[in-house]
Amino acid sequence: MRVALLSFAFRPSLGGIERVSEILEQGLSKAGHEVRVATMSTGPAEPGVLRQPSALELMSLLRWSDVVLESNVSIRLSWPCILGLARRPRLTVLHTPIGVHGGNRQKWLDRAKMRLLPRRSTYTVADWLGAELPFRTEFMPNPFDPSEYLDSGDERRSGVLFVGRLTRAKGLDVLIEALSTIDGPPQLTVVGDGPDYQEVHADARSRGLDVHFVGALPPAEVAKQMKKAAVLCIPSISEPPEVFPLVALEGLAAGCRIVASDCGGLPEAVSGHGLVVPERSPSRLALALSEALSAGPIAPDERIARRGYLQRFRSDEVISTYARVIEELVQR
Repeated sequence: MRVALLSFAFRPSLGGIERVSEILEQGLSKAGHEVRVATMSTGPAEPGVLRQPSALELMSLLRWSDVVLESNVSIRLSWPCILGLARRPRLTVLHTPIGVHGGNRQKWLDRAKMRLLPRRSTYTVADWLGAELPFRTEFMPNPFDPSEYLDSGDERRSGVLFVGRLTRAKGLDVLIEALSTIDGPPQLTVVGDGPDYQEVHADARSRGLDVHFVGALPPAEVAKQMKKAAVLCIPSISEPPEVFPLVALEGLAAGCRIVASDCGGLPEAVSGHGLVVPERSPSRLALALSEALSAGPIAPDERIARRGYLQRFRSDEVISTYARVIEELVQR
């Protein structure tokens, strides 16, 4: 099967969708499919990856394919299919909400995306997101390779870890405020970069907190940080809401205690294996962090339960599901 994978963001850019798309590219190729990628991300030239394609390049790719797989809908990449210039089956998997959550008026582009979704072949990576759409969708798990994150149970752990872009939506400012109210606050390690770095760095210093900003790291280095942390905190707020962040699965696999906000699909991702508090509540977050820090390492039976939960997200299992859905779609 010839698969055109449309991913607005792709390597070398770092992020959840970029990683999922790369797993799909490699997994489907390993399963015997021929996969070519179209993306708007810049980067080095590499075989099978079309960066910022021209109209002719995009048309050629889509007409070459047997099926189009979209990691989120991107009109800039799928317009030939939408206009009927490249009539190919489309499988669209949504990883983020379309438009502004909470009833605010959507921009015209977001309204257009909603109307142009393929009604019979749109999937979501969280049931929460599916419930937000005006038509029925199916669930498609996020592919996740736990191998480099799995802990041995013997790691020496301390402190709190935050992993994410330094933007308001990720709630790092809420976490810093929460830590400042804890007597003898723990060390905080921040993995990530973004436009709010100067602001949150200054806030942490003004509060006298012990915060280590280590910048953006590749997955293998993130795994090392997780295996050292006692608690992984995911304090996101709904600007826009989280859907099903891979960082929650990574933290569970790595043996961290998890403290997360109730933003979007985060409770679904944590799935009872951590503490969930109301978003934008530093006081409730501080209480949960104190509880998690005092709980100590996870018990063997909890480790077994976590690994059972993570099984459904294993890359090989999810790739098999994608391949089956693609085959069924082409045969319609």
